[in-house]
Amino acid sequence: PSPSLTYAIGDTINFSGSATDPVDGSIPGPQLTWQVVQHHCPGGVCHTHTYLTIADTGGSFTIPDHGDNVYYEIILTAMDSAGLTGTTSVSIHPSPTGVLTADRTSVPFGQNNVNLKFSTANVATAQVYVAANGGPDTLFASGASGSQPAGFLNSGVYVFKLYAGTSHTTLLASIAITKLNPKGGTGPAIVAAPATLSFATAATSSTQLVRSSAISFDTGDGSVGQVMLSVNGSTPQLFTASQFGTVTAPWIFSGKYVFTLVKNGVVVDTATVATTAQISSPNGTTAGGPSPNVATMVGKPVPLTFDTGSGQPAALCTQFGGLVSFSQNGAGNATSVDTTGPISYSLHTTDCGGPTVAGPLTVTAS
Repeated sequence: PSPSLTYAIGDTINFSGSATDPVDGSIPGPQLTWQVVQHHCPGGVCHTHTYLTIADTGGSFTIPDHGDNVYYEIILTAMDSAGLTGTTSVSIHPSPTGVLTADRTSVPFGQNNVNLKFSTANVATAQVYVAANGGPDTLFASGASGSQPAGFLNSGVYVFKLYAGTSHTTLLASIAITKLNPKGGTGPAIVAAPATLSFATAATSSTQLVRSSAISFDTGDGSVGQVMLSVNGSTPQLFTASQFGTVTAPWIFSGKYVFTLVKNGVVVDTATVATTAQISSPNGTTAGGPSPNVATMVGKPVPLTFDTGSGQPAALCTQFGGLVSFSQNGAGNATSVDTTGPISYSLHTTDCGGPTVAGPLTVTAS
């Protein structure tokens, strides 16, 4: 065979040869002797085993599993009618092999690091290349073996490939690492956290009416996308643009905020932040539905916080039809509660006679 032939365990190796003599002409098969010699070199110290001997124009043998550091020499000896001999040989070596592993093949959103290990056999050196999202290969590591972190995984799929030598042609192993999106999957995604905003307790100033949500997004393939924002049905405006990221929206006031992830002019995912229609009392009791909630206040003004949840103004009214405020949300003192009995507060569309948006919240004296 050609000296460039490489083998793996279990391969069948075919060999053939011929010889000529100036007097005898072609040397017949019975005068062609073949030896297959196994060279075993553990730790770089070699010894030999004769694996096969035949007399013919050719033959074959199967590569056994004899451990590492083995190669085979195929020797042909020809003898003419006068007993003179001539010898030639060729050596064949095992195919290079390699192993490429990673400590994880899925990287959660918000993280970007993975550790890779590689090792090879039957090759002096190797190279590891990486391709991001179908792009060109870039050299990542070199050597017969090694371990190296990859701290640049941002968006999409990264394929690492182990090649024998330095020619970037003989692929030994490969592994794909997927950067997960904010939803824990693959592909484009956008999420808001929290997606629903309510008042845990009554606000004491108008600045506390403004709340925030973190918007996390990933285009899923390393391309640059745009996050657009529409507030209560308004025309979408650019919020941010990048391959991926987490950006805080610290100005959520009242209603529905729709964040859309756009790639190449196409909406690929949507996240919504909505405020809850509610009235809150100072001690944390809230009224977000038809069931009464009670807060006890004794002879003092009642701090109330309210939100229509729609971004549209609504009337904050007492059960007597008295208008306290008309706004999309607010914080401040309502009427004082004395010992004459409870006062209920509700949010209504248009005016105090309109449908109830939230409440009633009943405040009683004790």
